[in-house]
Amino acid sequence: MTSNASQVSDATFAELRRHFEEGEVVEIACVVGLFAYFNRFNEALRTDPTAPGEGVDT
Repeated sequence: MTSNASQVSDATFAELRRHFEEGEVVEIACVVGLFAYFNRFNEALRTDPTAPGEGVDT
């Protein structure tokens, strides 16, 4: 889905629907798309990853 969305096959959707309801498939696709966006955004801006817990006030 992230490299070529038009190439997601009907077989892939059929397999997803065996395990998930339609709304859940939509949610999965949204999460995949969102994280792909985050990766591209961070790569384009050359951001450095933070260490776990870094920048979190405790």
